[in-house]
Amino acid sequence: MKASYISFFVAIFLLFAALSAQAQRPKIGLTLSGGGAKGLAHVGILQAIDSAGLEIDYITGTSMGSIIGAMYATGYSGNQIDSIAKNLNWDDLLLGKPKYSDVGMDEKDEFGKYSFEIPMEGLKPKMGTGLIESEEVWLQFSDIFFHVYDQKDFSKFDIPFKCIATNLSNGEAVVLSSGQLVKALRSSMALPSAFTAVEYGDTYLIDGGIVRNFPVSDVIEMGADYVIGVNLFTGLDHASELNSALDVMYQITNYRDANDLVRQKAHCNIVIEPPLDGYSAGSFSDADKILSIGYEMRDKYYPYFKKLADSLNDISTNNYDPCHRLKTKKTVIIDEFEIIGLERLNKDALLQKANLLKGKSLSPEDLNDAFRKLYSTLYFKYVYYELEPSEAGHAKMIVHLKEQTPAQFKVGFSFLTFTTPALILNYTTRNVLCSKSRSMIKLALSQDFKALLEHTQFFGSGSRNSLTVSLKYIEQRVNLYNENELAYQYKTSNTGMGLRYNYYFSRASTLAVHFMYRRSGFSPNIASTLRFDGFNRDLMSKITYEVNTLNRPFLPTQGIDAKMGVGLEYARKFDSQYSGNGIITDTSLTIVAKDPLFRFDFYVNWYKAIAAKTNLLANIQGGKLFADENFYLDNFLIGGTQKLYQNLYPFVGYQDGQIPSTSFASALIGIQYKIVGELYVLGKANAGVYDFISSKGWADDIRSRFISGFNATVAYNLSMLPFELSLNYSPETNAFYSNVRIGFIF
Repeated sequence: MKASYISFFVAIFLLFAALSAQAQRPKIGLTLSGGGAKGLAHVGILQAIDSAGLEIDYITGTSMGSIIGAMYATGYSGNQIDSIAKNLNWDDLLLGKPKYSDVGMDEKDEFGKYSFEIPMEGLKPKMGTGLIESEEVWLQFSDIFFHVYDQKDFSKFDIPFKCIATNLSNGEAVVLSSGQLVKALRSSMALPSAFTAVEYGDTYLIDGGIVRNFPVSDVIEMGADYVIGVNLFTGLDHASELNSALDVMYQITNYRDANDLVRQKAHCNIVIEPPLDGYSAGSFSDADKILSIGYEMRDKYYPYFKKLADSLNDISTNNYDPCHRLKTKKTVIIDEFEIIGLERLNKDALLQKANLLKGKSLSPEDLNDAFRKLYSTLYFKYVYYELEPSEAGHAKMIVHLKEQTPAQFKVGFSFLTFTTPALILNYTTRNVLCSKSRSMIKLALSQDFKALLEHTQFFGSGSRNSLTVSLKYIEQRVNLYNENELAYQYKTSNTGMGLRYNYYFSRASTLAVHFMYRRSGFSPNIASTLRFDGFNRDLMSKITYEVNTLNRPFLPTQGIDAKMGVGLEYARKFDSQYSGNGIITDTSLTIVAKDPLFRFDFYVNWYKAIAAKTNLLANIQGGKLFADENFYLDNFLIGGTQKLYQNLYPFVGYQDGQIPSTSFASALIGIQYKIVGELYVLGKANAGVYDFISSKGWADDIRSRFISGFNATVAYNLSMLPFELSLNYSPETNAFYSNVRIGFIF
């Protein structure tokens, strides 16, 4: 409807209303359509309604329109909704898995490091009804709507409210007007194949936009005499405009809506259609721009809303304050727990893990933290709560959960300059061999074969303790350099059998005690007239303390990753064999170290956001070996951009492991800038010293060496296959080196 006609129809409508026998104030209905990210444009309309002092009597909505509408219906003002929309992290909200920072130290080693993860029942894949369980959506909604947890009748909200979902069994519309509000909203937005369907009685519910994306008829049935409709669907997109899976699914769900839209719009007195060409349902990265379009609609329609509000007040004066309708509840006391869906896990252990206690006063933040803890254990596909009110300030908590399938099959790919390309496979089971356990086998299929067999058993209060038994076999290449030139390349085979005890102080920190038998064999990887083969073997005991608060495993923008260890390596034996072609006869050599080797090492990686797209990063690291005899493979190997194995310490400007040393210390500073999407550029500079301490004390100036280096990197944080290309330079070597990383590190 053209804006120039709106005032005329408003005046005619109110004239007839004023001349009616009862001269009652007409009831105003508001309908907000679905549209995914485009639904953020609704917020500006609500701000205009508030500014005009226009009181809304009924609200209906579908999908994103149901979420925005429910917030307004339960007391949030347009400005408060605007603030929430701006502060939500949409990437986290739609992630479909725990945030890396929430995952415990017991799982961080394997989390987010594969291209695909497939749930398994035995050896058979078991897929869900959608890609995203959206745990964070449940938690955010539970927080936002905590103030109405005790109100199950939506007609009793500050403004009566209904939302629309679709019955998955028969394709019919389901009008939700009572029950658990969070569950109703999650059902209304469950876009097929994107979000999982929501269980509802003996059926499942999915996105209401499939059958009624613009539920005007429903707000009229509630009693609305005058309807303001905000419609975000202006027709089907051309195939060339469908740029993501989310866009395709919204296109499919809109087939039926295209026919229904004309009928629904005919029931509106005002139809507002924000100009959102160029934006799609999945344009959450453009949230600020879509909100701005809503602000333009706010400024455009405010005069009409003001005229309507003034005309209504002429009929019946109403002391209406749109900005102070929200009634908050700060805490709830849980009197009883009911858990639905628990099969293999123990109820008491679950509540203990989340630190949920009867009789304890809990805020929404406390509850969300508890359920993030549970979800980040990776034992659940989803786990969320509902509150059934009892007496004032008290409630029964109903925990809904679905346990993960007993096993997951994971696939990743790795290509690094320093290593051969590899296909990484992982099969992980939980609670199969024993309760509260994780078992896995991990392989890297390449010229340099790698394998890890590991079982971890958790025990104690809140599963704060674990014991891990492991068997590891790693083939890797070690380069020996003569200044800048590669002199030799050896292929090493490292076997380790270990036992590790961990105590977890929190999700972000752990203390570990390691015991391991190790055998490292080596042989030349390039044929030559002189051959040098051998192996080291030893027993190792080590204590490490580790902290990890990073927000993601690749290209983090916030947090700390730090580790410090002290260890003792004993029963050390070195066997070698030399063979030549007549110039040198075959010679064998065996060395048994008289004294153990004491090792100390540490690193700290720090990341801090300083602007919307800019982050600082820094690193300090160092180490020292104390022994009268040490073998080459004992050394710290310095150089490169990635920590590929235990003894390697990155140092930009030098090639991977270019510098062997018994002592080193270095510091790095860098900046990371987000160009667009997940494309980044980075610049780094580091400096350090090595061989500055001998086994008997401080070394002289001749032995101690200073090194420095610089790095420029282009990287793309694609979750399925991250990519990094870097160029390195060191003034000491006066040479440039390039490094490529595609995929993941074993």
